[in-house]
Amino acid sequence: MKRFVLVIILAVVCLNLWAGGSKEAGASSAGRGKYLAGRGVIIPPAEVKIDSYVAAVNYRYPSPRDLVGVKVYTGHKQVSAQGQEEVIQIGIQARTTPYEELPPMNLAFVIDKSTSMSDSDKIGWVKKGFSLFLRKARDFDYVSLVVFDDEARVIFPATRMSSPAVRERFRQAVDSLTTGGGSNMLDGLTLGYEQVMTNYRSDYTNRVIFLSDGTEFSARLRGAKAKSGNLRFSLLWDNYNDLDLHVLTPGREEIYYGHRRSLDYGELDVDMNAGGPTSTKPVENIYWAGDSAPDGMYKVSVKYFADHERRLKPVSPYTIEVFNNGETSHYQGQLQVSEEGRTHVVATINHRTMKASGATGIYAIAERYREMGINISTIGVGLEFDMDLMTRLAEEGGGSSRFISDEAQAIKTFDTDFDRMVVPAARDCRMTLTLSPDVKLLGTWGYNNSVNGNVVSYELPTLHHRDYETILGHVLIPPTERLGSRSLGTFALTYTDLLGQTRTMEPLSIDVEVVDDPAPVTGFSDGMVLQSGTMLHFAQALKEIGLLYYASPEGAPNQEKLNQAVDRTLAMRNELKNAELRLGEPAFKNEIDILEKYLQILGSDIKTAGGDTSRVVQSEELTPPAPGQGLSEKIAALFREVSLEMQAKTKGVVAVSGFATKRK
Repeated sequence: MKRFVLVIILAVVCLNLWAGGSKEAGASSAGRGKYLAGRGVIIPPAEVKIDSYVAAVNYRYPSPRDLVGVKVYTGHKQVSAQGQEEVIQIGIQARTTPYEELPPMNLAFVIDKSTSMSDSDKIGWVKKGFSLFLRKARDFDYVSLVVFDDEARVIFPATRMSSPAVRERFRQAVDSLTTGGGSNMLDGLTLGYEQVMTNYRSDYTNRVIFLSDGTEFSARLRGAKAKSGNLRFSLLWDNYNDLDLHVLTPGREEIYYGHRRSLDYGELDVDMNAGGPTSTKPVENIYWAGDSAPDGMYKVSVKYFADHERRLKPVSPYTIEVFNNGETSHYQGQLQVSEEGRTHVVATINHRTMKASGATGIYAIAERYREMGINISTIGVGLEFDMDLMTRLAEEGGGSSRFISDEAQAIKTFDTDFDRMVVPAARDCRMTLTLSPDVKLLGTWGYNNSVNGNVVSYELPTLHHRDYETILGHVLIPPTERLGSRSLGTFALTYTDLLGQTRTMEPLSIDVEVVDDPAPVTGFSDGMVLQSGTMLHFAQALKEIGLLYYASPEGAPNQEKLNQAVDRTLAMRNELKNAELRLGEPAFKNEIDILEKYLQILGSDIKTAGGDTSRVVQSEELTPPAPGQGLSEKIAALFREVSLEMQAKTKGVVAVSGFATKRK
């Protein structure tokens, strides 16, 4: 018996390839994936921000004639009259202006110089980045430098970079940076904004650039593989003694070492120094996944359970961190050796699933200054920084976020990517996707959005110079008897230019051709949507793998979950390789590398647990799409799609799917 398999793969390149564009170096999960995987860490599912992965790719959108340009793409130019799902991609591109012609800048650099910044020479990366920034600073730009550890102070007040002597003083201030102490972010941020205010001008780029590698809490929690959600209570102290974290829930259940899980899904997932000395840097953690924590009052306390220091340290100072709907608060105290068995009630916390209004704390400061015209960009350094804090701080402050993993990334951030991180091209971008009445929205990704019937509204506080932004919509097109051209909807954009004038772009129609074929083309034919859709699947897969990997309590390996994680990793890797084959370009090298690292991590864990590792090295067979119509009908549909795609494009990739037929 013979089997004949015919696979036709057609990639038509019009003028040039966009695939394989540079990646966004954000402090988002997309910027950290390879870094974490390379260090043996499966990305925690809470850190996988799907929007970020979709937006991370430079899709090479056309350069706009005005300040901002918009281009709309669909996965196919022809769709079935029998109805089908479709992906809509909206590309937003800011104009490029020569650096020397950009508006004057008024910048305050706020640098974390706490002890942890000495690890892996992080402070050295920063110094190298600043040396490159000095080459870009212009005579009319204002620059200041604030540092913080336990305290915050200005070491270079806001000064116009008007001469070589001024630049040299700034260089000396940077070179003098040493590490030590804690991490007083709030005071550092406040001083940074004050420095920008001293030279605020409405026609300047007024910006705080906030750089940190995180806090002691974020470092210890990551090291313990602690989980988080909208509500988290964490405890740290600095000796071998056994302190215990207790939380009394609104349902009157007490979560602690003797009752680790509550009926309302709270869980103690990290309990250190129990039964004997294990660490002088312990941490304990109680959390509710996602937004599962019920509304109400929570009472947090700490108990002195056992003296493992043999009274050499009669006092155990402690700190409790509460993460409540994105806001972080700290409570400090100390327990005496004589208080073994005693519980200190530390605080009562009011939790609401949705905040009533506005931001508070450090985010409120960023929001307030954003309304005054001063934005903030955040830069996370290394492994332990608090990604949620840094990302949200940039969002509330109307800026952008970046991630520095090594010296090369620091150089890129402060040199070639500096204007994309700092200089606005447009503000208050408000976008509307209005679908035709019979088209159903299945999902959308891209920035803050709200859905009202068939209208999706998106908000982007700042579009930066040379920057690119991406929105995806997943829709269901219903069956129809009407053939020919039809509109799936429209997309409109309104923004404010740097002079404060409101600009409204003409709505763009999203058109496809309806044909009388049950399956006109298998897979995406537009190369742009093929890459964005594959990135969407990749991010969803990372989240699923993370959920499987971290499903077991106390880090105990769950063989079944690990095997499922391996299967999902292999399937996603093959999808990436299939997409690369169709694009004719190694567009997913970083993503494939992450999954290869995942297989090593998962294989090691399975082996340690005494399981079968053969599935980790199973074949990488590329599976052709399933057969549908006859060969001649599919060839006809394929060439119609190519013709429609080429008519719609001036440049880019037409990556029409291969198809298969079998004969036994």
